[in-house]
Amino acid sequence: MIIVGCLLTPLGFASDLPDFATVFEKGSPSVATLIVSKHFQQNEGATALPDVSDDSDLKNFFHKHFGEAAQRSTFFGSAFVADADGYLFTSAHLVTDAAKIWIVLEGKKRYRAKLIIDDSDNDIALLKIKAKTLPVPRFGKSSSLRVGEWVMAIGSPFGFEKSASQGIISGLNRKLHNKE
Repeated sequence: MIIVGCLLTPLGFASDLPDFATVFEKGSPSVATLIVSKHFQQNEGATALPDVSDDSDLKNFFHKHFGEAAQRSTFFGSAFVADADGYLFTSAHLVTDAAKIWIVLEGKKRYRAKLIIDDSDNDIALLKIKAKTLPVPRFGKSSSLRVGEWVMAIGSPFGFEKSASQGIISGLNRKLHNKE
């Protein structure tokens, strides 16, 4: 079945849904792109590079893709302003063991960030950048959330700045389980 022109919901029609465009316009200035550089140690059992002449294109290819460059990776994620004086929250798993952390704010302004708190048990981290008068989002009360309520996420997954998605609250008061 194909429905064209309207979206039926338990409330009635699509006009009964939240105005996500307005939510996005108000919330997106507080969302930043996170760029993280991490260094990895080469595994002891890693395959050695093939023995080819030093000036060959093949040697350059293997060095570029499997040598030192393979030990350094760049990751993208999201952060959001927690305080107008340059504090931002992000996920701890993104910044744990980072060599360098950058924050890119609206207007493409790029800042080097310092990791202040890394709470891996709760997967939250606090960053600090040298900036003032940042736009702080309006925070609600998490205690008033209910399963089934509409929510919107604004972020920069994989470096795609200012992406938005919507859904519903699927559960409350859940803890991440230790993988040990």
